[in-house]
Amino acid sequence: MTLDQITTPTGEELAQAGMTQVLDNELDAWKTVVLRHVEALPVGFRFTPEWIVNRAGMPPKHPNSMGAMLRHLAGVGLIKWTGEVRKSQRPDRHAGIVRVWERIVRIPKWREDK
Repeated sequence: MTLDQITTPTGEELAQAGMTQVLDNELDAWKTVVLRHVEALPVGFRFTPEWIVNRAGMPPKHPNSMGAMLRHLAGVGLIKWTGEVRKSQRPDRHAGIVRVWERIVRIPKWREDK
């Protein structure tokens, strides 16, 4: 193998691999609770990860599971990032920034091509 044949993963590829790994290792019961809460939201409802934590609890295995789960739900068309951010209300987050997400209408994959 020559140096020209070696490919370095992009930052996005590494991020996706990390999110996949953390979600694969998270408890299915927690992921199911999060999914049920999000699916029950009315279209247009806006929320932060803290809203999820108040209902489903912190991810049992790793805190990064929250972001990975939200990115996954966005990927399957249940939610979208609004572009808005807020300061966290949780003291342990030291006023860190959190994204604001919105429940959207899920478009079946077979309809996206049309």
